[in-house]
Amino acid sequence: METDRLRRYKDKIGLINQRASELKDWSGDFFKEAKSKLACYKAFQEIAESVFDIAAMAVKDSGRMPTDDYGNADRLVSLNIIDTHLKQALNEANGLRNRIVHEYNGLQDKRALESMEAILPQVKVFVDKVQQWVKTK
Repeated sequence: METDRLRRYKDKIGLINQRASELKDWSGDFFKEAKSKLACYKAFQEIAESVFDIAAMAVKDSGRMPTDDYGNADRLVSLNIIDTHLKQALNEANGLRNRIVHEYNGLQDKRALESMEAILPQVKVFVDKVQQWVKTK
């Protein structure tokens, strides 16, 4: 894999790790300050977007045509980069991102925060899997 492409993976992973750390730091004030709530939502949005940017990159770098986010998650399973359990967590992250961005069905802050906190460990697993996969390329 070319150096520039490796740098893109590294940059996306760096952003995920940075935003995950910030989300954890800011979540303590989630219900106290509107700024903290908005910061947490924005951090999670950027995490989910970076995860699916990486998914599309990995699909392309495996010689397949990237599709939509859910299709790319399916392709990562077929490429043995992630398992179906992790795919489900990524799809949940994408769904939550969509609800945050578009405020579908009125966003319930408590449930959203609980979901973000539950998804973050799976994002870490995804990052680890991608880093392992990139080393083989």
